[in-house]
Amino acid sequence: MDYKILDVGCGSLKGHHPILEARTLRVDLQKTRFNRSYLHVQCSAEYLPFKSSSFEMVVLNHVLEHVEDPIKTLKEAIRVSKKIVKIRVPHRFSKDARIEQHKRVFTRKWFQKTLNKYNFSIRTTYEPRFLFLNFPSELEVVIYK
Repeated sequence: MDYKILDVGCGSLKGHHPILEARTLRVDLQKTRFNRSYLHVQCSAEYLPFKSSSFEMVVLNHVLEHVEDPIKTLKEAIRVSKKIVKIRVPHRFSKDARIEQHKRVFTRKWFQKTLNKYNFSIRTTYEPRFLFLNFPSELEVVIYK
């Protein structure tokens, strides 16, 4: 099958939702009872075993905050992508930003500094909390090659 999308860190825990769209190759560091039905390749996000420019789009949905070397992970995602890399991380003020499993918290400034050689966009998403108050939820970063 000719895969168009690479879902890096597709999820190995209950509650994680991989991209189940056709022509998506799903990879994760661990194979568990929760992801064994949809995991294609078990590998590290820092060392993707694919040729350069293999996928139209690479998706890192809540992955960067878990890896040891986020720069290496970003470089790998950019390397295997032909056109687009989509990244989602918890916003630093979100309720999920500082949970125990996360190794770091990212800011807009970090992405702007790290990705200054690339054409990219950053968007903050919000979630309602108290009546009419919205709080930052995630940063969505899209890198265009």
